[in-house]
Amino acid sequence: MILTPVSTPRSTPRSTPRSTPEPGASGVKRSKTSVLTTEGVRLAYLNEFVKSCGGRFKLRRMTTAQVCEKYIKPATRTNRFSYVRALKTDKSKAHYVGHANWFISHSWDMLFLDVVDAITHYFQAGGVLKERSGTPIPNGIPAKTNDIIIWFDLFSYSQHDTPMKPPEWYSDTFPSIISKIGKVLMVATPWDDPKPLTRTWCLFELYACVNSNSTFEVALPPREIQKFLDEVDYDTFSGMLGRVKTEKSDASVPADREQILQIIRTKIGCASMDRVVFDAFSDWIFRSVGAWVESSDDDDRGHRLITLASLYLSKGDVREAERHFYDCINLDRWRTGTNDRAIRDALHELALIHQSRGERVEEVKLLKDLLEREKRGLGTNHQSTLSTTQRLAEAQRSTGDYDSAAKHFKDLLDRNTRILGPDNPIRLATLYGLADVTFQQGHHEASLKLFKECVERESRTLGPDHPNSLSTLQNLCTVLRTLGRYDESERLLSECLQETVRQFGANDPRTLAVLHSLGNLYHSTGYKADAERLLTDCLDRRTKVLGADNTDRLATMYSLAQMYFSQGRAEEAKGLFVECWERESKILGGDHPRVLATMHNLCGVYDLLGDYELAETTLVNCLEKRSRMLGADHPSSLTSQHLLGDVMLSMGKFEEAEKVLTECLERRTEVLGAEHQQTMMSKQLLATLKEANGDVNIVRDKKKQRVDLAFGRA
Repeated sequence: MILTPVSTPRSTPRSTPRSTPEPGASGVKRSKTSVLTTEGVRLAYLNEFVKSCGGRFKLRRMTTAQVCEKYIKPATRTNRFSYVRALKTDKSKAHYVGHANWFISHSWDMLFLDVVDAITHYFQAGGVLKERSGTPIPNGIPAKTNDIIIWFDLFSYSQHDTPMKPPEWYSDTFPSIISKIGKVLMVATPWDDPKPLTRTWCLFELYACVNSNSTFEVALPPREIQKFLDEVDYDTFSGMLGRVKTEKSDASVPADREQILQIIRTKIGCASMDRVVFDAFSDWIFRSVGAWVESSDDDDRGHRLITLASLYLSKGDVREAERHFYDCINLDRWRTGTNDRAIRDALHELALIHQSRGERVEEVKLLKDLLEREKRGLGTNHQSTLSTTQRLAEAQRSTGDYDSAAKHFKDLLDRNTRILGPDNPIRLATLYGLADVTFQQGHHEASLKLFKECVERESRTLGPDHPNSLSTLQNLCTVLRTLGRYDESERLLSECLQETVRQFGANDPRTLAVLHSLGNLYHSTGYKADAERLLTDCLDRRTKVLGADNTDRLATMYSLAQMYFSQGRAEEAKGLFVECWERESKILGGDHPRVLATMHNLCGVYDLLGDYELAETTLVNCLEKRSRMLGADHPSSLTSQHLLGDVMLSMGKFEEAEKVLTECLERRTEVLGAEHQQTMMSKQLLATLKEANGDVNIVRDKKKQRVDLAFGRA
């Protein structure tokens, strides 16, 4: 039973009376009843108090404020003491009182039993969270609940008309209580929109907690815990905290609110206070979910690791997210195929992380694993399986594994055509990928056919001026230029440039991409002055718009260097190729096909400048990497092999040169055909070797004649 309860008239309203004070509610007179102490009640007394009020059924719909009006105030009306002080005078109940070691922060408009249940559950579980299964999640809280004494303002502070308090009461007296107790437990419900975060007093209590380096924890009612574990993600959590506005918080007594906000404004500012709340709750949520993970066995651990990793990923902490995703896929029991869904989720996210960092080889490895699991678990025609196949093909294309990429694109194109139809945007993205990788394989006519289909279908379904249609048209023009169809390529590129300028402006990356292609076209057709003007302008614009390390900007630098080289301007070309190679290596990695193309062309510059030893050393490295990445028979590998033989010949290494050039000629004959221009070049170089008969001067004279002819100096 409660202390000398006085009956309350039936007319007492159930809503929160304005006279019900929070810890510092201001009144009109001073008295000793408002003296603050650290005395509180033992955790066990909460259950005793509920029983004395008639049990849970009586309290089931009552807020803390209503419990105060109906039970606390009547029991302390005579002397106007705090409930704790009244308990001390009752010898049968005095043992429930002691110096508090936890301060309870809560909102008075929450259901009283929710507050009681959250506090009780928190300590009885020995931590923060306990699932329906009953497995406690440890948090270092002592299990001996007898040792828990709580400072709960309902009991520890007088709930009658409180005296007017000076400013120092707010700035010093009240915060000192939290500092002395040293631990704050905030009851938060509902978990995704906690009422305490809208209350000025609760925010002030959190401020005092952080300012005194006290411990801060959060308690949830049992019915909220499973909801929290099922729904928690960083977007929901951030959205909840995004609604925290200290400046707009509320208190039942306006004078309290103004005093507290004045302190916060003076000390740190309301915006910084909002950040304090965010940091405190962020720390709590990551500790709680981390403890939830640690308390699990292997059957549940993977799913929980996914939740924790996803939280870190949404927060922007990619390294921690990556660590937990790998922990998930490395669980021994999971590698056998059980719980495959969680592993698929982890592989999916890890592949995206590596893609974002440009680590495409690792991305390919993860996507291969993911694709096999999706085929096994979902089927070959499942949407997720098809999406992963597309991602894998694009990643393989980016690493230069064109054959594997083409195989996946072809398979995917057939499936997408049957399942989605020929004009579906997803199917067209696959068609575009196949067209591009076919071009990279050197199958230019086949690539042209695929790009034409893509342009026709995109123009019909999206419109000819749609950004996707214009981008595909630009790539079609590149194929036309490679095939020597210059007039057609120039006409289409000019139309494309006019439209991109109209839609996006002169400095938009899409416009600059067309400008780059037009510069390359003019270079191919011999309009070198126009080519240099366009490429130099494009390089300047891309540098300003995209930054020095952007790959599109480096592509323009590469084209400009190539143009300088073709004009015999070796020193200018060297400077651009060196910068391009260094930046691309940093961004894409030393084995990327683009990096190797730049490396090869730089060797050509070294050869032109007569620095044969540096050219040879770099070419040996380049040829090894191209053969490994693209295959020994790939046209790019054979181009490097041909140049290596040429350099060796210029150095007088006739035996080595003959071996390299003979092998190159055989491969080019088989891959490109006996009458192909590049095959004929290897045949002519072998003829020069035999004609020189060991005389390096003859070799160098022949090379000078070839160079002078190429640069128009003959």
